[in-house]
Amino acid sequence: MAVEFIITGDYRKVYQGAYDYIHKNRKYAEETFEIFKDPQNFLYFFKAEVSGRAPNGEFLIINVNYKLTERFQPLAVQVKKNMGEHTTLEEYFFDYTANTMGYKFTSKKMLGEINLSTKHGIHISTPAVSTSLLFFRSKKFQNGAINSYKALISDNQWDLNYNLRMEDISMERISSAPLPIVIKGQHINAIKYRLSKFEYGDGSSQSKEEQKQYLEIYLSKHLTIPDRIDDIKNEKTLEIQYFNPLEKEVE
Repeated sequence: MAVEFIITGDYRKVYQGAYDYIHKNRKYAEETFEIFKDPQNFLYFFKAEVSGRAPNGEFLIINVNYKLTERFQPLAVQVKKNMGEHTTLEEYFFDYTANTMGYKFTSKKMLGEINLSTKHGIHISTPAVSTSLLFFRSKKFQNGAINSYKALISDNQWDLNYNLRMEDISMERISSAPLPIVIKGQHINAIKYRLSKFEYGDGSSQSKEEQKQYLEIYLSKHLTIPDRIDDIKNEKTLEIQYFNPLEKEVE
């Protein structure tokens, strides 16, 4: 099955924006993104590009395409990576009638495909901020509880090892009302959440220190777009650079 990401006349661009990736007060990457809506077929389409320097100094570009229903169920996902002579493409496609998901990995030297059962709703984890919280609207959020979701994560970088792992993601609302935050001198209001991840697998218990690892999310009112994500442990901040709504009342 092929993954199709064709922007037809039915799609309207409703948002566009960018993020800065910051480590210890130093910008190391940037993301630009566009969000399209097809109101006739009840679909959303997210496009993102992340660019920056890899740890080895080479320039890295990551392109993410994410197509999903208006209920935020993923339909097809592409993650393309380019660095020097390396190029890889990961593709995910869903068949909800058969409860299956196909995964395809393509590089200059390797090609592989697998199929997985998807009896439960899952989110495809991608290396882009604008698509990182799409799971948030896949079900009704309970404000007074810890909400759990399932995410599929690929550890395949430049080689295929069929290493796809499932993580249980928990998210809870921290602030009862929007909190004032400052980004690049601009005062904005956002709801604060806490995101934690716990791995499936060998069944071993995690230490208290591991369980304390979490991300602080400041979520905007627009779809699932975060204004800022703070990774305090690793001294990283991902924050909005600019955000432009192109239509009114698009949600």
